[in-house]
Amino acid sequence: MAKAKNSANEWTLERVFPWLLLAAGVVALAASIMLASEVFQNLKNPTYVPACNLNPILSCTSVADSVQSHAFGFPNYFIGIAGFAAVVTTGVVGCKPRAICRRFKPPAA
Repeated sequence: MAKAKNSANEWTLERVFPWLLLAAGVVALAASIMLASEVFQNLKNPTYVPACNLNPILSCTSVADSVQSHAFGFPNYFIGIAGFAAVVTTGVVGCKPRAICRRFKPPAA
């Protein structure tokens, strides 16, 4: 006797991808916020040594102080904070699309 497939237990891209977006977005959003806070601490106290400075080669201070980190006239980590917040939101919406669609259903005319 053949067993019927239960689609709720399958690992498909449609089910896994929103969770991947959510996890990666949270990590990247946390990194952008941490970089922003490190730069603000460095602006308040010029002798401050950020936690992301591992050695002279792997240093977030040299990256944050470079011309390229302000390519659009403002710090690029602000773009990261806004962009990765959108990725997290997309992941959350993708994880439970039926519940969100039901909750935000437009009123009947």
